[in-house]
Amino acid sequence: MYIDGEKLSQIQKTTGIFASRIGQLVDDCLNPDTTGKVTGYCGLLKETRNTLQDNTKRKKDFSLLLEKYPSLKEFISGNYFGDKNILSRKT
Repeated sequence: MYIDGEKLSQIQKTTGIFASRIGQLVDDCLNPDTTGKVTGYCGLLKETRNTLQDNTKRKKDFSLLLEKYPSLKEFISGNYFGDKNILSRKT
């Protein structure tokens, strides 16, 4: 409604959300997550914001692990894609 140019008073009347709160909600949607991407509607859900941040940290940690152990990246990729050279190796 806000994005469509609806007046704040009409949004408040229709949704019951105070006009003073609407700007904060829009800001929550426009704020970037830890990767710099706009959160969108997920920004309205506190649990989702925390999950996005946790997932981003996990991805970063996993990337660092693969960077530290390049053979692990090769092993995972080879197993996932069925590379016979990787599958035939003993670990």
